[in-house]
Amino acid sequence: MAIGLLGNGALAALGLAALLQAAPWLWETLRLAGAAMMLGLAIVTWRDAGPGRTPSGGTARCAFFGGVLINLLNPKAYLFFLVVAPQFLADTPLTLRQALLLSLASTTIATVVHLAIVTIGAAAQPWLSDPARQRPVRRAFAVVMLGVAVSFLLIDMR
Repeated sequence: MAIGLLGNGALAALGLAALLQAAPWLWETLRLAGAAMMLGLAIVTWRDAGPGRTPSGGTARCAFFGGVLINLLNPKAYLFFLVVAPQFLADTPLTLRQALLLSLASTTIATVVHLAIVTIGAAAQPWLSDPARQRPVRRAFAVVMLGVAVSFLLIDMR
């Protein structure tokens, strides 16, 4: 996930955020692709929670590339460079160096948060692995992913 976030930030710093703002069709494509990806994840998670289903763990390689892709397609991360970052610059343009440093700082903070989530998840693993709990927990996660997909559809840059 950190590599995807860093890639997302670097692309934004190199001008993709500005390009997304200047080309509405490109923004719409990214927004819809992100929403479609989250909807797909929600469907798979809901389906894998069904009776008699064993959730597919996948491979470490699949999880790695999935994390990278999820973050590269996250339109909210690009919005950070368009909406949030300029508020701290006192009407001066963001230099490439500043944008890359901001991306690194943002990625570091997000990685610490993700590591905390993984640590909590690892501690909760014995509780979550109980078959009686797996279905409702996976269904709850599917609903959260569906909410993220909907939030991508509600983002408006105008």
